[in-house]
Amino acid sequence: MLALIVLLMQEAPVIERAELLTGGAFRPGHWTPLEVRVRGAEALAGELVVRTDAGIAVVKAVEAGLGRPDPVVPVLALAIDAPLEVLFRRDGQILARYRRRSLGRGLYQSDRLILARGTPPDERTVLFDLKGAELEWLEGVDAVVGTAPEGYAAMGGIVAADLPDALRGIEARGKFETRWFEPVDAPLCRLAPQEPWVESKRRATLWFVGIYLAAGVAALSLLARRARWAWVAVLALSAAGVAAFFALFPRGTVAISRRSCEIPSARLDVYFVRRTKPGACDVEFPGLVKPVYPSFQAATLDRAELHVGKGTSRIAGLSLAADEWRLFTCVAPAPTVPVEIAPDGATLARRLFDAGVVDGSRVTRLGDGGGPPAGAAEPEDATYRYFRRKLMRTPRFAYGWTSRSSRAASGVATPDLAELRELPGLVLLPID
Repeated sequence: MLALIVLLMQEAPVIERAELLTGGAFRPGHWTPLEVRVRGAEALAGELVVRTDAGIAVVKAVEAGLGRPDPVVPVLALAIDAPLEVLFRRDGQILARYRRRSLGRGLYQSDRLILARGTPPDERTVLFDLKGAELEWLEGVDAVVGTAPEGYAAMGGIVAADLPDALRGIEARGKFETRWFEPVDAPLCRLAPQEPWVESKRRATLWFVGIYLAAGVAALSLLARRARWAWVAVLALSAAGVAAFFALFPRGTVAISRRSCEIPSARLDVYFVRRTKPGACDVEFPGLVKPVYPSFQAATLDRAELHVGKGTSRIAGLSLAADEWRLFTCVAPAPTVPVEIAPDGATLARRLFDAGVVDGSRVTRLGDGGGPPAGAAEPEDATYRYFRRKLMRTPRFAYGWTSRSSRAASGVATPDLAELRELPGLVLLPID
């Protein structure tokens, strides 16, 4: 009873404010850092749950309250008038709630968001000052004055010496076209693998069918001899075969394929996730992943939680129909792809097994020797076409595949894993 009275007398935690660190502005479809202040009489361990108009809520384990720094949570919204709800919960119980009608100032494509100090030149420009920015936090930022995280410039961001230089760079580029992944992207959804079988299950099934047919032939030969024990042997052999099949058949239900695209100092990963039977699952990824949907409605109706941590993110309660593909994307810094200059002056990435150079609309494939072959038509591969439109703004670049299909990839984990495959990775390198 005394413990209960003491618990009731403790001051309940309160979420005092939730502030976007990008000057109160955000660009729909891109990650934005949200700083949350939780007031309490003592330090509290729990979870911050952030909800907007996107179906998936972002969850982060934090220590807040007395003497603790304000935690920062990446937030994702779909529309410029998205609402905001922040919960502080512990052991499934909601201890504090914060709501407001608008996440912040939603920006249009023609608006400008710049990481810099100073006075905005007009109402279309938002300036903000942020220290320790991470790559994903600057998705919707047009320009950075000073030093930007590695990979930011490669993804289309402008790194400027001062504010006038940033404005000139933005105007020269023209209307903002994002190179980052967006949560609603029907063309990317069409890149999902078409293979309906999980390879390990198919292999086990083919082995079983082959052995079962061979055993069936042997059983027929026994029955042809009309031996008394033939029927018993056939039944025993059938039962043993079925038991062995179910004992050794892969039990996992989740199949994951990863396709990557490398550009200088950045790597873009696309994860394709599906279940062989309907149900819910948890999947943990390396880096901060973003769910991708074929339509706006699908993005708002999804119900799951994205738990973000140090270098990882986990989707909890992901509900999937049988053989339904779900997509997640991730942008991360990567070492610059090493290049070499061929005798004819073409730039060619090392480790490529199928490379070419694009000069305008003409593609020249590079052979192993004897100089490049005659020009060929643009590759018909859907992945190449998607990433070229998404990433390349220069007419001249080198491209190629870095690996062939494999059965292994790293950094992804789920208790229901049946198969994890890495699809051939694409490299795109500007020549100019």
